[in-house]
Amino acid sequence: MCRYLEVVEKTATVLAVAERMRQCKVGSILVGTPGEPGRAKSVEGIVTETDLVRRVVAREMPVDKLAVDRVMTVPPLTIEAERSMLDANQLMEQHRVRHLCVTENGQITGVFSVRDMVRYFLPQDSGPRSELDDVHRPLGVLMRRYIETIDERETMLEAARRMADRHIGALLVTGGSDKGPLGIVTESNLVRDVLPYNLGP
Repeated sequence: MCRYLEVVEKTATVLAVAERMRQCKVGSILVGTPGEPGRAKSVEGIVTETDLVRRVVAREMPVDKLAVDRVMTVPPLTIEAERSMLDANQLMEQHRVRHLCVTENGQITGVFSVRDMVRYFLPQDSGPRSELDDVHRPLGVLMRRYIETIDERETMLEAARRMADRHIGALLVTGGSDKGPLGIVTESNLVRDVLPYNLGP
């Protein structure tokens, strides 16, 4: 887990939170009372890229005036530090989230994300990775075959609404019938490349 906690006051604007996510390259920020750098005195909620896309961009909310406590998830989903990565994965799947707050002695001391799980398994040639059959299975078996697409001429607003409606985090960008895929747009793109600059969706 990441033990350095990014924390903002609940009165912080969505614009400020998006700027912080972009600068720190994180997909979630805790909402509460900041303590010493990397620590929280108290935590009331969590706001993620998914929250910002579905509750702000898709609804055309004003990012420069909207307080983060209006869109945060309360209470944050937690898991004890002594629980396993498999437990964390099952909890994420059950609640359809990508971030968990990790507790030790009843206090939130870290955040665990899907990205943390990927970073853990990626560089290892042996050990835990070799014990998980799914890690070695071909992508063709594991991937989702129905691909959600969006035309390059559509707006960020339409992309956000489509992601929110279908509960997905990315869309393949196409350029019409005579062109192949041009790229991909993700929740991270919307949060880090649109919201911090207060661009109209």
